[in-house]
Amino acid sequence: MRNKRNKKYNPAKRATSYALPILKAQVNSILSTKYLAYEPSMCDGVQCYGADAKPWKVTKPTALALSKVKTTWTISCYLLVREKNGKNKLINYPVDITTPCTHNQIVDEITNIHWGFVEEYPHKELILTAGWIANRLGLEPSDELAYDIFDDMGCWRELIADFEEASEI
Repeated sequence: MRNKRNKKYNPAKRATSYALPILKAQVNSILSTKYLAYEPSMCDGVQCYGADAKPWKVTKPTALALSKVKTTWTISCYLLVREKNGKNKLINYPVDITTPCTHNQIVDEITNIHWGFVEEYPHKELILTAGWIANRLGLEPSDELAYDIFDDMGCWRELIADFEEASEI
């Protein structure tokens, strides 16, 4: 006969297991209209944007849901470059992550792929920075939306390319 005292009751674990379907529904709802964006030099962490390229405040429960629920992702890796004629340009490399993971694990999943993309780019002196925008699998942002999101972050205003730095000296 099993002793019931050996099995510890953990109310937090039980509450999480009951709440998981609710959290999944919340994450699916968020990711149907929102994008998670990251660019290391302009933001401390992942930022959330709506389909209108306006920042969207992430509440504590939303952040909890995004950190707990595993989902499949489409991640659009971008190189933000400034051509020598002064034109800003996005170069897109979409990556599908079909293994479910949380948004916190995206960085681990995408880092090597993204830096390989940076290394392959032939005109490194034009690169301002590299960033990514993530959403549910199959929901990739348009280039115009991505441009506006990085513009809102300040990437086009604040960052300069290597060739610009050399010309200022």
